[in-house]
Amino acid sequence: YGKKPDYRKLLPLFSIAYVKVYDSIKGNTLTSQTVKAILVGNDSKSDGRLFYNPATRGLMGSSDYRLDISHPSGPPFGLVYNGGFEFNLFDNSAEAIAPAYDLGQSVFISPTHRLHPSETAKILTVPISLSSPYAVQLPSGDI
Repeated sequence: YGKKPDYRKLLPLFSIAYVKVYDSIKGNTLTSQTVKAILVGNDSKSDGRLFYNPATRGLMGSSDYRLDISHPSGPPFGLVYNGGFEFNLFDNSAEAIAPAYDLGQSVFISPTHRLHPSETAKILTVPISLSSPYAVQLPSGDI
């Protein structure tokens, strides 16, 4: 009471989020992947956000994420609308653009050298920022 609210803490709740999760250490490198989750609030244990992962039915906190507010969160996870309240999300910022490819989707990779044949690859991570690349896995297992 008597204080102005901190607008930096306002979030588009229940948006789809691509959260970077670090899997394991292979040799001296840390491998990561992106997990599709739903933004549910601020993480009280860190400066990050709190996400619900429908695949594991668990919560996870992270500050390494990208929001996709262009789609509702229910249909991609098979969550059914129960007739409660409804709201829309809208954002004109460049960061609100949906990723071109989804996790696990197969994509066609052009060779960097003409002697190598073209291949299909599987999307492993969705870029967290617009300047970072996708991580893909080739049929040979190379990342």
